[in-house]
Amino acid sequence: LIAQSLPGPVYIGSYEFMATASIVNLVICVTFIGLVAIEMGWESERREKRYLRELRHDQLTGALSRLALREEGARMLQEDGLGVLMIDVDHFKTINDTHGHASGDDVLVELTRRLSHHLRGSDLLCRQGGEEFVALCPSNDRQGLRHAADRLLQSINGRAFVLNNGKLLRVTVRIGVAQGGPATAAEPSLPDRSR
Repeated sequence: LIAQSLPGPVYIGSYEFMATASIVNLVICVTFIGLVAIEMGWESERREKRYLRELRHDQLTGALSRLALREEGARMLQEDGLGVLMIDVDHFKTINDTHGHASGDDVLVELTRRLSHHLRGSDLLCRQGGEEFVALCPSNDRQGLRHAADRLLQSINGRAFVLNNGKLLRVTVRIGVAQGGPATAAEPSLPDRSR
């Protein structure tokens, strides 16, 4: 009874108009889906770049991370000579215990700023962990490395640090210098007795 009382399909326009409208709707939907997919791809790429940057950089100081230290150190050692400046803040635990961890963070950020300012553009500053930093310097000149270490010591040990709370804090560091070169074919260490 109900089926008999319903009218048949109602067409507003011709069949050709309906077919064209369906194609237009399909094109609009596919375009929208394509744009969403592209945006999702771009967002995924941005997320990946941000993740890689966070993986290779220390979040507090912006210096390169320990992972980047290993990668870049190995690369630089194979390419050229490599100078390494190992930088350690003296009595950092006392700074944290006496002035608080926020002040300790201020010291690390200011230390990174000063180190970066006095290193060459080709040098890489890495935070190894805690209050320990490493500067990777492409160099075969040990004397030049020592001069660079002296410049850094003067910059850091010679001027007080201004903390975010306005207090001045005297901070000192120690810097060790090491140097290596690309792997070369070594001379045999034992004489050849086969003759």
